[in-house]
Amino acid sequence: MQLTFITTIVMSIISTITANYNILAFSGAGSFGSVEIGILNKLSDSNSIVKKYDLYTGISAGGLNAGFLSHFTSVQEALPSIKKIMMRLTNRYVFQLEPRTNTSLLNTAPLERTIESTIKSLGSSKVQTLIGTTNLNTGYLDTFYYNTLELSDQIKLLMATSAIPLIFPPVS
Repeated sequence: MQLTFITTIVMSIISTITANYNILAFSGAGSFGSVEIGILNKLSDSNSIVKKYDLYTGISAGGLNAGFLSHFTSVQEALPSIKKIMMRLTNRYVFQLEPRTNTSLLNTAPLERTIESTIKSLGSSKVQTLIGTTNLNTGYLDTFYYNTLELSDQIKLLMATSAIPLIFPPVS
């Protein structure tokens, strides 16, 4: 939670310094990812959203949102697809109760399949995107340029950003 707060502050500072550079930063917190999309939808409906963002950034559920949105030229273009995904998303698309390893309570193979099938269908990333993960060895935030990665590494990064120590398995 503290890293998300720090990331948000840093991105706010960058946004202030570079007034002509539009950044959309997403925080984490599981189901809050769908709340973020709901907020974007409401802003879009009222024409209160920036037409084009230069950078997306996020961690955890916010990293998933940032990664997904980066495959579209605008939030408005992405909203119909992401709303459809959010409407059908249930726990069975995210986890199973049988762990694959002895390092977590849940098995996230369903999440990996969901991410892979979704990202594969979208084509290449179109917007610069930074996604954060927590490095379990150092305890520090590691940040990656999602848009420069190959599909397999994009999937791995999205799995890593959504990993929850002891609940969801870590990703190396």
